[in-house]
Amino acid sequence: MNISRTITKNFNSTSMIITSIQSICKIGILLILLSLSQHVLAQTHAFLGTIVDENGKRITGATITNEKGDLVFFSDSEGNFSFRNANAQVIVKVSYIGYKTQLFTLTSGKHANITLVEDINKLDEVFVTGTFDKRTRMNASVAISTLDESLIENQVLTSAADLLKNVPGVFVNSSLGEIRNSVASRGITAGTQDGSFGYEYVSMQEDNLPVTNTTYVNYGPDFFLRPDATLFRLEAVRGGTASIAAANAPGGIFNYISKTGGKTVESEIRLKYGLMDGSGHSYARVDANTGGPIANNWYYNVGGFYRYDQSGRFAGYPLNNGGQLKANIVKEYATGKLKFLFKYLNDKNGYVQFMPTTNYSNPKPANGFDINSSVLMPRVDYTSPNFIHGGE
Repeated sequence: MNISRTITKNFNSTSMIITSIQSICKIGILLILLSLSQHVLAQTHAFLGTIVDENGKRITGATITNEKGDLVFFSDSEGNFSFRNANAQVIVKVSYIGYKTQLFTLTSGKHANITLVEDINKLDEVFVTGTFDKRTRMNASVAISTLDESLIENQVLTSAADLLKNVPGVFVNSSLGEIRNSVASRGITAGTQDGSFGYEYVSMQEDNLPVTNTTYVNYGPDFFLRPDATLFRLEAVRGGTASIAAANAPGGIFNYISKTGGKTVESEIRLKYGLMDGSGHSYARVDANTGGPIANNWYYNVGGFYRYDQSGRFAGYPLNNGGQLKANIVKEYATGKLKFLFKYLNDKNGYVQFMPTTNYSNPKPANGFDINSSVLMPRVDYTSPNFIHGGE
């Protein structure tokens, strides 16, 4: 009896010691974490500022990057920005379309007032879209918009139509995905509820060549046009000479111009990966581009992309899968240049339908709609001739 009491007493004492040790360890870990958090906060500095133009008007959406370019911030609707950095003083690059890109030195704790200067040299920029000769912006008599490489790199583009959202006076409906989208210019009701007819009265061009002049049911220019790392700039002419320089395009001309090689070799690669839903269905894409000199005023550029997209609504197969390869060789002369273009596109794409359904695994028409409504299509049997093999 005494032995059992002694064992129990010793066991209780041991348990109390272990509990005390655990409590001490927890308190020690908590103190270490608190000291580390205070140390981290002490090593970061806050930076605040406001971006305006020469007239004092606040600029929304200006891009602020550090010297390395690995940190990117944007000004808000009031032109204000804020961020934290380990250094008490940093040099940032501030850019915005239509203004000169400038470097500024910011000091922690001091509110920075940044004034951007309008880039007058943009008026001397040469355009080749919608004209029969090269003209500068100053000499152009039509509304011309350009989206340069710096702006394109800041966009998360799903389709070629997405880039047109940055062009004033252009309405874009890209809800169908990478293809079969709708584009309409202000004043011309070209777009319809069906994205297959959304490219009427506009001309989609690539390197000054029309992609296609036909838009019919499941056929349109964005079936053959993909933005990737080879894209240099977009030129848009709205109205004016668009009706003359392109067929059936009073709404505008949108010209996607590719990069060409320069005096030095320049290369880039972009990687993108993410999960589309909670089931592990993923999106993966790689873009690459390289260009440079060959010899005797010959220059090259080659690049493209490959993408594997299972989409957020996995149908048992990837919704978008494929890529493209583009290349060009340019010979420069004193009075002009000669360009050879190559493009190979092998891409499979899907798109969603505007039909309300229930039960994702076995979709059925939603209640409240019938075959007589404008939402659900009636059953139609259609047979298309094989135009590729002589119409058989």
